[in-house]
Amino acid sequence: MRKLRAYEKLKNEMYYQGEPDLETLQSFIFHHGDKEVTESIGLIGKTENGEREVFVGDYLRDSILDYEGKTVGYCHLPVVYDVNTCQYCVDTSFNKDGKYLVNIVEYFGKNLFISGNIFENNYKDLK
Repeated sequence: MRKLRAYEKLKNEMYYQGEPDLETLQSFIFHHGDKEVTESIGLIGKTENGEREVFVGDYLRDSILDYEGKTVGYCHLPVVYDVNTCQYCVDTSFNKDGKYLVNIVEYFGKNLFISGNIFENNYKDLK
C-alpha cells in the first residue's frame, strides 16, 4: 500500500504516514490534510542514509558523464505525476516546467538515488 507524506512549511517539517498515531489514512489526513501532501510511487530509492520509498516531489539524482564515461557531475530530476499518460515521471525539461516528462523506470531502471525533495531543498544547493 502506498503511503503519504505531508510538508509543513512554517515548521519546515516532514510527516510520514505510518509514524506513531498516523497509521490510518483517515488519521493522517485529519492531522495533516491542510499541508502539502504527496504520495509514494511504489518504488524504493537509495539515500545517503540507506533506503526509503520514493515520493512525488523527490529529486532523483542522475550522473552527467564525459565522453569517457566518467561522472563529471549530477543533475537532479523532480518526480511528478503525468495526468496525460497516468504515470509517474521525472521532469527532464531544462526549466523543470513539465514540458518534457519521462517515465521513471524507462529513464533510471532500478537505480534510483534520492537527493532531496522540492519542499526542503533548493535545486541549486543539491550535490
